[in-house]
Amino acid sequence: MNCLLIRPEELLSSGLATLQYKRALRAIELHRIKPWITIKAGVLGGKLGSATVLSATPTLIELSLDLTSDPPPRLPIAAIVAVPRPQTVKKVIHAATTIGIRELHFIRTENVEKSYLSSHSLEKIEIEDEILLALEQGCDTIAPSIHIHTRFKPFAQDTLPALLNSDWLQGAARLLAHTDPGRSSHSKGTLPAIIAIGPESGWNEFEVETFRGLDFLLTTLGPRMLRVEVAFTALLGGFLADRFQ
Repeated sequence: MNCLLIRPEELLSSGLATLQYKRALRAIELHRIKPWITIKAGVLGGKLGSATVLSATPTLIELSLDLTSDPPPRLPIAAIVAVPRPQTVKKVIHAATTIGIRELHFIRTENVEKSYLSSHSLEKIEIEDEILLALEQGCDTIAPSIHIHTRFKPFAQDTLPALLNSDWLQGAARLLAHTDPGRSSHSKGTLPAIIAIGPESGWNEFEVETFRGLDFLLTTLGPRMLRVEVAFTALLGGFLADRFQ
């Protein structure tokens, strides 16, 4: 991993921190911790910088911190993703966190398998573990806000309009990824943006028209049926290319 993230409750006074038990063992395994090395580090939700290892055993690690840098800026993007298969949920969370978007909403649509909603990958502890891995990969400390919606209509009628009226999404590009290239009317957006990606079998007609009624424009990545994580990463990659080129 590229950066050791420390939880706020692991902080002590005077720039010190301790990792204990499972957290200590995880740090040794993933970050090759040993006494007196200095590694890149940060505090979850806070600053980035470095940590010097004062002592390290499989049950206790003591660190001296020098954290002076702000985390990378958030990309003003909200993503709506139809709940995919469990392993794909993890990949989507990882991509959203590593790339640095602001919000991620998983929703159930007509073509989502009902069993996906009971997956362990959607449990709070599983989401937090995946976020931590992704933040350490991306050298970041700020996670996206992640929400799970079990019904499409309440989300579309209540949650989505409120989200669209958020101050940070005013004037945002509204893009609905769709597999029908003949109906595509938009292929590129600017920031801020809100993007919606359906299941691999696609949105149904009612869902498409619901988004269109909220001024979403259809966009496509071509005629092929892509896996959700591929479509998600490809769309976000387009915004990254525009932002940092």
